[in-house]
Amino acid sequence: MRKFLDSVPLLAALPPRDKDDICDVATLHRVEPGVAVVHEGDAGNCLYIVKSAELVVQKGPEKEEVARLNVGDCFGERALLYS
Repeated sequence: MRKFLDSVPLLAALPPRDKDDICDVATLHRVEPGVAVVHEGDAGNCLYIVKSAELVVQKGPEKEEVARLNVGDCFGERALLYS
């Protein structure tokens, strides 16, 4: 996990000790293709980092594609600031 965190741009400036601390509390979640990780409007309290594959970000009732996230991309960081 640590080697992966070293490759995440959002975490690049963190000192090694902080990355070690993240490894101590991180949880790996496997998600099957087509299954939502979060839904629009959900309360957030964690940071998600894409470790493999690609995530499609969809918005609204029509599930319009608004972005694609790849390995090393993050989402949920704002929830950490406001929770």
